[in-house]
Amino acid sequence: MTAHRVLVTGAAGRIGRHVVRALLDAGHAVTGLDRADPAVPVDGVTYVTRRLEDLTADDTAFDDVDAAIHLGAFMSWADADASAMFDSNVAGTFRLLEAVARRRLRRFVFASTGEVYPENAPAYLPIDEHHPCLPTTYYGMTKQLGEDLVRFYGRKYQLPYVTLRFSHVQTRRSCSTRTASSPGRGSSSPSGSRRNARPATTSSPTHSRSTPATTRTRSSPPPARTASPPACASSPRPTWPRRGCSRSSRRVRSARHSASARTTWSTWPSSPARWGAARTCRSPR
Repeated sequence: MTAHRVLVTGAAGRIGRHVVRALLDAGHAVTGLDRADPAVPVDGVTYVTRRLEDLTADDTAFDDVDAAIHLGAFMSWADADASAMFDSNVAGTFRLLEAVARRRLRRFVFASTGEVYPENAPAYLPIDEHHPCLPTTYYGMTKQLGEDLVRFYGRKYQLPYVTLRFSHVQTRRSCSTRTASSPGRGSSSPSGSRRNARPATTSSPTHSRSTPATTRTRSSPPPARTASPPACASSPRPTWPRRGCSRSSRRVRSARHSASARTTWSTWPSSPARWGAARTCRSPR
């Protein structure tokens, strides 16, 4: 295989570090471009500290370059960073393509994102390359505009290109660290820890997390229930009106209204102001 010099933007990032190592292992020469110096430089990579929005068509970073892999981007989900994302991801990609088109590079690889698809409302599943691009975030929108720029330069300058739509990317080490530190159930937080996670040493009433699923652990018997008074025990019993009634007439009235009294008790929800908390009682005996 013929060795080439490959320019990699975002070379100090999570994906870029692995890409430059793979290119070096394949025998290629690598120029790494990033907005900041790498925390741990990779031996054999020529690093250039430059922002994408500051690139020019005659930038010396493109000297003797045969291909470019565009991984650099400004990623954020905050609306306040929309302007910075457009400057880096749209204007920066435009400036990079201007330099690539002038140098007539052999190949251009553009790293897009799965954010170009509607995040929570796909038209169909599984999502493929033909799914409509309907981003719901500024970051996804800037990447879709970057794809449009790449297609335009591919048509106008016959630039061979490949666009990759990455999903969320984690390294093997970060995934294993998250699993080891948070074995309990719960929702993941951005820092890798799980919220509301259950400690590994805590056993549930039905299964023990430190024993196989077939092993049962006995829980202490529930406390004995104490009979609670009915909801209407503290409510005053209604008294029938006694205006101008003798004792004998009250007995007649009581017998006459026995049926209506039961009906009134069963329809208490229609008169809450009169009966108060006693509305949950059964008919009086």
